[in-house]
Amino acid sequence: MICSILPTLLSCGDSFANRIPALLVSELVSNAVKHGHGDIGLTLSDKGDTAQLEVCDDGPGFPADFNWEVAANTGMSLIDITGRYELGGTISYENRDEGGARVVVRFPISALPDLAGVEQA
Repeated sequence: MICSILPTLLSCGDSFANRIPALLVSELVSNAVKHGHGDIGLTLSDKGDTAQLEVCDDGPGFPADFNWEVAANTGMSLIDITGRYELGGTISYENRDEGGARVVVRFPISALPDLAGVEQA
């Protein structure tokens, strides 16, 4: 498994990496494990006021006519609810040039829950 979270995101006191809803990450990685053949890429980066969470796999990718709403299962619905409604973001389902699938969730950093006063491990 390949995992990269940019060190600059982890340098601030209340790292927004710690505030990404676990359900969103869990469902994205679970789908990548289910459909991939081994390597999974997980990247979290900031683009100014916007965060970008990207999960890639090395599986067959999405069919040319892929429509998540038609293919929806519980996991895809949870990704949509969390990414679009809870975080106010956008979700794109793409095929990588080198093969495999990529799901990109972009959302405003300000949409993340405030962890002020919450003890972090």
